[in-house]
Amino acid sequence: MMRWISGCLVALTVNFGASAQQVNAPLAEIGLQSRIEALSSQSDAHGFELGMLITLRGLEKTLQTRYEFGLGGPMRELPILRLELGPRNPQPKQAQPDTLTKMMLTALTDLQNARAVLKDAADAGRVLPFDLTVQDVWFDVNSNGSREANEGVVDALGPLLLGRRAMQQVEATGALEGPITVRFDEADHAWLTAYTHMLSGMGNLFVAFDPAPIIENLVNRRERLSQVPIVPNTYDKDALMLEIAALNAEKRRVDRSVKRQNERLQQLRAREQALRAATPQDDAEIRALTAERAKIETEVVVLLRQEQRFLQAEISAANAKLNNPKRGFEDKWVQQADSLYVLLSALRQQPKAERVTAARDHWRAMLVENRLFWALLQEEQDNDREWIPNPSQSSALGIAVNQQTADAWQAILDDAEALLEGRLLLPHPLLPEGVGISLKAYAENPGPLDLLDWVHGIGAYEYAAKGPMISRQRWLAFNRLTGGNAGGFALFFN
Repeated sequence: MMRWISGCLVALTVNFGASAQQVNAPLAEIGLQSRIEALSSQSDAHGFELGMLITLRGLEKTLQTRYEFGLGGPMRELPILRLELGPRNPQPKQAQPDTLTKMMLTALTDLQNARAVLKDAADAGRVLPFDLTVQDVWFDVNSNGSREANEGVVDALGPLLLGRRAMQQVEATGALEGPITVRFDEADHAWLTAYTHMLSGMGNLFVAFDPAPIIENLVNRRERLSQVPIVPNTYDKDALMLEIAALNAEKRRVDRSVKRQNERLQQLRAREQALRAATPQDDAEIRALTAERAKIETEVVVLLRQEQRFLQAEISAANAKLNNPKRGFEDKWVQQADSLYVLLSALRQQPKAERVTAARDHWRAMLVENRLFWALLQEEQDNDREWIPNPSQSSALGIAVNQQTADAWQAILDDAEALLEGRLLLPHPLLPEGVGISLKAYAENPGPLDLLDWVHGIGAYEYAAKGPMISRQRWLAFNRLTGGNAGGFALFFN
């Protein structure tokens, strides 16, 4: 029954009418969707690979939507949507308040479809290894059907999966200059499944605090600015123009004085350098020149430049009376202010409890699959173009993982599980000694995350418990073992 359901899910994503000839079509030429359609005709033999490609296709869709609507930089801090976009759309469509939410829901559906295909392959005992050349994978960001610069998977996923520092190390080795072919095997099936759960957890948390109503309210209220009442300008234009002309004349006079003083300073410096180079030196004359230069710099030029600034500010303010003041910062700052407003306002909403629960359950499943991955990886005896290698293997990417690093990461997984289960608490500096925040309690009864309340601590009172706190010690150990690149390896290991 489960296999039949997962087959239906694949049917929603792929076209089962592909010919056998298409199965051999190179991914580098036909792209993700066409490759999925080709492999679907032999899904029994390619379930694992299909799960990988459907996951990648889901990420490609987010990039295509972002390109379509010009959603670039502000997306960098959002889950799933942190992928590098590349060149922006010169003529983007107008995004709607629910564009982001729809994009995230689509991604969650794609991840669910991928997991169903992966589970079908595992249940049938057909987790067959497959080869994937990294440089062959590309995202059709602008949906034009052809591969262009900056659409390679390395450009979009490399910094996310490996972290920027690890990516720089890989690039420095020259590994990316030739084809990198990875042999994905049974252990990697668990890694991929874990990754879909990790991303789904983030996506559900995003939807739990759906920003669509906040964005809609912001858009509606901003639109009203075009209908604000007009107050007549009562300033005397002629008098203002005369005042501005007088201010400009005064500023030109000050500018000339500054120029003269700078020229005098240059003369004094030149004379001082000549005296210092002479033999014998005239120390008295040098001291006199130095004193004169210091007096001009500290008592004359400083005051003149201050007067310059004051006059320029007054001229700008006077001009604003005539032309209305111009905004003092760029549009990008407005966009960042909007993003911050939407984020903080969305978090102040009552979250959808079922979505918070779903996020927790996905992260629990992620931990199960991640542990399975490390267990299977430890048992591997081969050494065939590994994705993530065990200590006796080599990675196709040139990344080494020793036993200490592997053990340190699994210790972090233990801490993460204890945190989700409420056996460890999150510390808060303003809660009483020995009292922390239970994520388990929050997941069971989630509430708004008002920044002020949570910084103060009152927002956490309902979820407070007394017990052991999670410590940074294991993370710091992992960071030491990865040469200070804990974040990059965490994204890679999932």
